[in-house]
Amino acid sequence: MKTYDAIKVSALILAAALLLGAGCTNSNVQLAGHYPKPVADFQYQMLLAIEKEKVYPWEASGSHIEGKVIVSFNYLGDGVARSIHVDDSSGNRYLDEAALKAVANAKLPPKPPELSAAEHFMVAIVFTVHH
Repeated sequence: MKTYDAIKVSALILAAALLLGAGCTNSNVQLAGHYPKPVADFQYQMLLAIEKEKVYPWEASGSHIEGKVIVSFNYLGDGVARSIHVDDSSGNRYLDEAALKAVANAKLPPKPPELSAAEHFMVAIVFTVHH
């Protein structure tokens, strides 16, 4: 069984997250690259769990502020993200705070055996206004 290190997994999830539509409405999830089914399934479920908890902050809605927040966190496979922090800010504190809350509130899926050694993950959370 092949295992993946944290950097490769973060890049995998980040690449998929960058393709993840965002905003207040439904979004499409697209996976990046060709990975074993358990890894791709985990990636998909993780992004869906975070997307489900994402809320466009009302403080940013009046000005139609959009942005992308890169969030890093530790995850041991128990459903809870820990040590959550912004790696790359959107430039708007309300979007950054909403991204942190989305990760903190997400019920993350169990890690597949291929990712047993990975503990640090990174996702891009995109906020857009649909006109």
